[in-house]
Amino acid sequence: MYKKSFSRKRTGFILSLDAIVAVMILLTLSFFMLSLTFIFPSAELRYHRFYYVGKDMLNVVEQMKMSSVENFTIVQDYRNRGILIEEDMNKTFLDIVGSFWSHPNSSYDIYAQNLTGEILNSLFPQKISYQVLLGNDVIYEQNVTDKNYVARLSTIVSGYAHGKPASGYMARVYITKLNKLSSEFAYFGGYIGEGNITRIATLPDFDDVEEVYMELNVGSNFTLHMNGNDCGDYARTITGTDNMTVDRWIVCNDSYNPSRCSNLVEGNNVLTLNFTEPENSYIGGGYIKIKYDSSELVSIDEESLGQNASQRYYFPGIDGIINLYSSFYVPGSLQSMDVYLDYTSNYTVFLTVGNATVFESSDPSHRHVNITDQAIENNLSLWGLDYSALSNKTVPIRFGLRNITYLLYGRIGADTFSVTDVSGSMGWDSGVHNDSIKMCSYKCCNDWGCWSGRECIFTDSCVDAECGDCPSWRPNEEQHKVYYEDRNYTKLEIAQEANKAFVNRILNMSNTRIGLVSYATSIENVHDLSDNITSIKKEINRYEASGWTCICCGLVEASEKMVIQSNTSRFRAIVVMSDGEANVECTPYHVCYNDPACITRAKQDAIDAACEAWQDYNITVYAVGFGSDVDEETMQAIADCGNGEYYFSNTSELTAIYEDIAEEILNASYYAQTVRVYGNATTLNTTLYSNSYIQFNYTSIAEEFGYGEIDLTFESKTLRESTGEDLITDNVTGTKQGWYFVPNSTEVVDAKVTSYSSRFWTDRLFVKNEDMSDWARVHWLDDYNLDYKELGDPFILQIPVNYVKAAQNNTLKIGTGVSAANYTGGSPDNRVIYTVKIEVDREGYSDVFPKAKGSTYTLWYDTDQDNVADGSSNVQVGSTPSDIFDPLNDSIDDAFMRLLDKINFIEDTGDDDGSETNPIDLEITSDISFDSFYVSGVPSLWGPTKFEIRVWA
Repeated sequence: MYKKSFSRKRTGFILSLDAIVAVMILLTLSFFMLSLTFIFPSAELRYHRFYYVGKDMLNVVEQMKMSSVENFTIVQDYRNRGILIEEDMNKTFLDIVGSFWSHPNSSYDIYAQNLTGEILNSLFPQKISYQVLLGNDVIYEQNVTDKNYVARLSTIVSGYAHGKPASGYMARVYITKLNKLSSEFAYFGGYIGEGNITRIATLPDFDDVEEVYMELNVGSNFTLHMNGNDCGDYARTITGTDNMTVDRWIVCNDSYNPSRCSNLVEGNNVLTLNFTEPENSYIGGGYIKIKYDSSELVSIDEESLGQNASQRYYFPGIDGIINLYSSFYVPGSLQSMDVYLDYTSNYTVFLTVGNATVFESSDPSHRHVNITDQAIENNLSLWGLDYSALSNKTVPIRFGLRNITYLLYGRIGADTFSVTDVSGSMGWDSGVHNDSIKMCSYKCCNDWGCWSGRECIFTDSCVDAECGDCPSWRPNEEQHKVYYEDRNYTKLEIAQEANKAFVNRILNMSNTRIGLVSYATSIENVHDLSDNITSIKKEINRYEASGWTCICCGLVEASEKMVIQSNTSRFRAIVVMSDGEANVECTPYHVCYNDPACITRAKQDAIDAACEAWQDYNITVYAVGFGSDVDEETMQAIADCGNGEYYFSNTSELTAIYEDIAEEILNASYYAQTVRVYGNATTLNTTLYSNSYIQFNYTSIAEEFGYGEIDLTFESKTLRESTGEDLITDNVTGTKQGWYFVPNSTEVVDAKVTSYSSRFWTDRLFVKNEDMSDWARVHWLDDYNLDYKELGDPFILQIPVNYVKAAQNNTLKIGTGVSAANYTGGSPDNRVIYTVKIEVDREGYSDVFPKAKGSTYTLWYDTDQDNVADGSSNVQVGSTPSDIFDPLNDSIDDAFMRLLDKINFIEDTGDDDGSETNPIDLEITSDISFDSFYVSGVPSLWGPTKFEIRVWA
């Protein structure tokens, strides 16, 4: 059981002369007044005599020091037992009685009673009766009789409450060294190539690197070097070139290759990726994240905040072919810019900011170029831009080469099915006349002779089975003949010529294939995906017109073939043509025979087939209406739901339209951000050095940090966690939607969303918080009015911090495309990375408690702010760490808990701060120490309480 102690220097056991004289005078006066009481029995006089006795008693209790009575037996006994100590001898009798009464240990009530009785009974005669009370509790009473003529005297005292310590210890616990887990991100732009790539990561003073993590879209396998040290080989596992997903690797942590983490140093660190395949040496977006412990509580560059803020965008190093698509962000009102470029190139290089070319040079030497603020402003103005147009925006930048004749932009490959109507109406006269239609014909023969054969419009040669194979019973094509006819084309013949032109244009580009489907009452002709132009054209020549119009049959057949024969790494399209209206149902199959209700259902079946092709298989559907009898409404709906375009053609324009569609398909398969080098590339000598930069000065929309404020960086869950695997979740804007929560009591100072755009450009971003009624469009690449191929591609899109609110869900919609009209959605792997400012008080002050020993506490912490404990540490606080943890009685333990409450600032779920179920939000390691300081003898603030003496005879 804890016993209260008070430490003062010893004052002695004998009464001082002054004290003896004072006490004797008081006692003599009291005895005299009491004698008068019995001589003069009037009630008024008796009361006055009792009053003065009580007053004297009160004066003695209030003023007499314990040192004056330390020779009393009970005082010596209490001192021997430790109930009283030296410093108590300098306190008044009232202080001691009050502290005994207020002590949490009930035994001290008896100590107070015995001390009061022995001291006061020795000073006052036995003839009087009296009571001593604190609050409503009787401390002591003497000669209790009928209470006649009671005199009451009282005083108000503070610092006492029954069962509460009258004085004790007040403590302060504070953090002498505070670490937090921070992250440095080395971002790679939307596309960086071609060659080995270097990034600089700058680290502040740190204690340990906890982890290095990579999330990248790369072209091939690579080796990572950190500051020249080999840190492992990494394999690309994602397949295809339009897959908006990424590979993830852990380079090192405490339990996995920890020696690699030790290669990182304070200051600049050189991170280099050396690729194994020169023709696929690129990064299509991503980052390397370095997690480290540091006592630097503000990791964000404070020069990037405030009225006179500045930042630098550092270019990545590229050793090979300079080909950069990236961006930078100005988080405020842009005031000035300058650029420094360090590069070597024997070909012309150019730099664009937005859509403005701010630098171009063909000097083959090693260049160190400074582009001044005035030069930048002048070049921007030539393209209709100024600094206000770049403020608070993500600005695309492009740095590359011009006039490289053996550099070809790559393609992801394209597979297309041409679906052609060969119903009976297609055999009708088109009205298009030609007096010299060149025809090819031949007989079908066997050993017994030749019979009727094949004929078709001349197709560049007439020496083989150009118009279709002969039947097996007379398989030989003989007697080839070319001749001319003076007549009108049929609609089918025009469609056949358009299909052949389409085939020529598509298959003229490498890595493309075409398949064929013709339909009438049902499927008529099918040719699998192929790049064999001769075989495909032969199949086109076999088309014959007859029957009804089952548009849905053609679309379903082409979709099924595409899914089986192609894959999602290629651009996939269907071009469906019809000259009339759908009149055959697919679900179930049924010929309508001019039944209006059936025809309506047949039209919807065709539209549904296009919807399924796009929504389920990512197959774009283009629709062509041919001739005056076409059902344009249905064909338009097919294109809309198939994410394609609708074209109307009269009979003379069909070939031109098919060629236009071919161009659009080839452009859609254009992988513009990749450079392919063919032939001898040894003469190509280009290097961009990683010390090149763009510096911009601006007035920030985020405030500077104040005293006691720290920053924390959070990563949201991927958009997959919000809206699944779909690339498009909002068809109106063509975007992928997601949301993230910002903790309470924080201020966002930086926010960005990643975008893995594959072969496309990240071109749109919309944001919204719960306070906003409408979406804000904060990024729109089409604002620059330039072909996307000439613009940079952001991997990081900044979200202006004034659109991000704490203590609520914030929502975004992000999208990609090859143009504003041709959108392709967003990656499920995108996520938001944001930094908040938090005020942290590093001290805790206790109330008054009877002890100040401290203890050892198992402290749980949460480093990623998801309110799930990530680890624990045993923390010793105070001079007696072996003592039990007792915040209800120990001032140091109480102060420690108050401090923990202050550093549990993200999600405090209860009073038990630092427990496994309510971890604090700063990592506590063995390097972090808590110190304490306490003051003893601090009066409590209880009360006020009435101390009363009642006297009667």
